[in-house]
Amino acid sequence: MSIKYCSTNHQQTTNDSVRPFIPYGHQWIDEEDIAAVVEVLRSDWLTTGPKVAEFEKVFAEFVGIKEAVAVSSGTAALHAAMYAADIGPGDEVILPPMTFVATANTIVLQGGIPVFADIDPDTLLVNSDDIEAKITPRTKAIIAVDYAGQPCSYDALRDIVEKYNLVLIADACHSLGAEYKGRSVGTLADLTAFSFHPVKHITTGEGGMVTTHNSKFADKIRRFRNHGIDTDHRKRAEQGTWYYEMTDLGFNYRITDFQCALGISQLNKLPRWITRRREVAEQYDRAFLDNPYIKPLSLLTDSNHVYHLYVVRFIPKDLMPDRLTIFSAFQNKGIGVNVHYIPVHLHPYYRKKFLFRNGDYPLAEEAYQQIISLPIFPGMNDEDVNYIISESQNIVNDRSRKSLVKILRKNESSYNQLTNNRLSQLVLGTAQLGMDYGIANKTGQPDLPTVKKIVQTAWESGIKEFDTADNYGDSEMVLGNALSVLGITNEVKIITKLDPNIDCFDRSAMLQLLESSLKRLKVRNIYGIMIHREELLDYWSRGLGEILLGFAQDGIVKEIGISVYSPDKAIQALETEGIGIVQVPTNLLDKRFLENGVFRLAKIKGKRIYIRSIFLQGLILIKPDKLSERMNFADNVLRKLHSLSQDLNMTIPEMTFGYLKLKFPNANIIFGAETSRQIKENVGWWKNKPDESSMRYLEEAIMPIDEKILNPALWPPG
Repeated sequence: MSIKYCSTNHQQTTNDSVRPFIPYGHQWIDEEDIAAVVEVLRSDWLTTGPKVAEFEKVFAEFVGIKEAVAVSSGTAALHAAMYAADIGPGDEVILPPMTFVATANTIVLQGGIPVFADIDPDTLLVNSDDIEAKITPRTKAIIAVDYAGQPCSYDALRDIVEKYNLVLIADACHSLGAEYKGRSVGTLADLTAFSFHPVKHITTGEGGMVTTHNSKFADKIRRFRNHGIDTDHRKRAEQGTWYYEMTDLGFNYRITDFQCALGISQLNKLPRWITRRREVAEQYDRAFLDNPYIKPLSLLTDSNHVYHLYVVRFIPKDLMPDRLTIFSAFQNKGIGVNVHYIPVHLHPYYRKKFLFRNGDYPLAEEAYQQIISLPIFPGMNDEDVNYIISESQNIVNDRSRKSLVKILRKNESSYNQLTNNRLSQLVLGTAQLGMDYGIANKTGQPDLPTVKKIVQTAWESGIKEFDTADNYGDSEMVLGNALSVLGITNEVKIITKLDPNIDCFDRSAMLQLLESSLKRLKVRNIYGIMIHREELLDYWSRGLGEILLGFAQDGIVKEIGISVYSPDKAIQALETEGIGIVQVPTNLLDKRFLENGVFRLAKIKGKRIYIRSIFLQGLILIKPDKLSERMNFADNVLRKLHSLSQDLNMTIPEMTFGYLKLKFPNANIIFGAETSRQIKENVGWWKNKPDESSMRYLEEAIMPIDEKILNPALWPPG
C-alpha cells in the first residue's frame, strides 16, 4: 500500500463546495519507507549509527561524487558549507536575492557579508555578469542557487571563481537529480548543499547533505555537525575509548539513523518521481504556451530541470488582477499556490543590518511581484493538473472580468454592496486642495500669509479637504498655522503624505510620523494618508497594506491613497483592496490613459481618482509674461476635465496651487532650490521641452478627448 498525497486529508471549504485541497508540494511515503524506519527504531542505533554512513555512501554514489556528509537540515548543510569554505567576519559572499533566507542567513551566522547579484528575469537564476561586477578584494565565495530545480550556468560560474580564486558553493536544495551538460548536480561546485524537507524531491522529515570532491572539506563538516569534536560516539565505541577533543566551534547538526533509513528508501524511488514531476510540468507548459497573461520560466538548453517548483509569472496587463487577488482566488478554489520568494534584501532584518532598500535589485523585485508557484509533486494525478490549469485560465480570463461589469450594471444591490464595502471604498468623496510642492517666499522660506490667503479662498469656495505638500514637515507646519489662524483647524479633512524615507514595514515609526503630523497640522485627526511613491504599491501585500489598513480599522485614519504616474500602476492600485484614492497627474489624461479603463475601473470598484494639475502648474510658470494667455488656456482645460468627470468617481482639484498661482501671481511656487532659481529667471522647468510643445501636448492630447470614452452607458467596451 502506498501512502502518498491523500485528498481526504486536505479538504477545505471553497466558495463553490468542499473539494480536495491541493497543496503546492507534498511528500510521498509508502509501506517500504515505513518498514525501513521501523527496522531502525527496533535496532540499537537511533543516531550516529551505521545508517548515517550508509545513507552518505548511497547518496554519493547516486550523485557520482567522492564525499557526502549528512546533516540535520538543508540550512545546516548550507551553514556547514560556509564553515568549510572558511567564511568569516568581513568576508563577502555573492548570491542572488531570489532565494530562501537560509542561503543568506548562513553567511551572516559566520560573520560574513551577503552581497546580492541580480537575476536573469526569464529563469530567475543568478546573472553571472552581475556577479562579476560585484566582486571586490573581500569576496570569498559565490553561491549558485538552482532556483525551482533548474541548474545554473555552472561553466560561466566556474570561469569566474577560477579567475578570482573563489570558492563555488551550490545551493541545490531544489535540484537533487538535475544535470548540467550531462553532469550531476552535486558534482559541479566545490561544495553543494541539499535539503530533504517534505516538499523536496526526497524527504527524511528534516535533513540535508553536503557533497564535495574535497576530503578536507568533508572532514571539517563532519566535525562541525558534531560540536566541533573530532570523533563521534560510534567511532569511540568501536575504538573502545572515551577520549575526544573539541578542535573548533561547531553545532549539533547530526541526523538520526531512522531519518537516514527513510532517505535511503526514498532515494530508490527518486528517478520515477522526477519523471512524474516533468510530466506535470509539460502539461502546464502546453496549457500556458499561448496565454499572454501566464508566463512559465524559461529553460536553459544545457540544464535538465527537475521541477521542485513550477513557477509562473502573471503578467500585469489590461485589467489583470493584482497578485494578492490572484493568490486569494487560487486559495478559494482549493489550490494551495505559494510565492517563492520574497527577495532576501527586502526582509526587515536585512534592511536594518545591511541598509538594503527598495530598488536595489529591480529584476528580482519585479519578478517577486508577479510570480506564483503552482502545485507540483509526484502524487498529483492528471485530474488535479487539469483542474489547476482550468482555474488558472479562468482567473486571468478577460471576458470573465467584463461579465462582472455587466452583472454589476444589471444588479443594483450588488453594485451598491461593492461600493459600500469598507475595504474597497475608504474615501467619502470630497473636493481636494492639492498643495502640490509647497509655497515659499522669494527666500525659499514657507510663506504663511500666502498660504493663509489660498486656504481661506479654498475654504470659502467650499473646499473642506486639504492635501499636504511634498516637502512634508514644513508644509504641514505652515498649513497647520494657516488653519489655526483662520480658526478652521478642526473643521477640515487633512490628507498627509507618507514620508518617502520611512521604513514602510515599521508600524511604530509610521505611527510616530502620524503623531508628529497631528502636532504640526494642529488637528485632532489625520483624515487620510497619501503614499507618494508608486513603487510602495508593490509592498502593499507584504506588510505595508496590513499596517495602513490597521490604522484605518483603529480609526486613526479614514482614507488611504497612492499617487501614481502610469496607467498600469493606476490599475494595480484600483485593484488593490484597501486603497480608496488613486491620484494621477493631469499630463496622464491622454487617450492611452483613458482607454486603459482606469476611470471605468474606478467606477466599478467604487474608488476615486484625484487629479493633480502638475502639468498645468509647470505650464503656467514657463513664461509669466504670457500669464493672461495661460489663465484662459488653463481655465479651459480644467473646465473640460470637470465636464468629463461629472458621472465618474473623479475629483478635479480646481484650486490646486498651480491654478491659484493665477489668482495670486506674487506667490512663488517652488519645486526645490534649483527650480526656484529657474523660475526667478523665467526659465522653463522642463529644460528640454519647449513651451510650444507643452502647449501642443495639451491641445492635442487633452482637449480633443472623446467624451464617449468615459460614457458609462458604453460599459463594458467591446
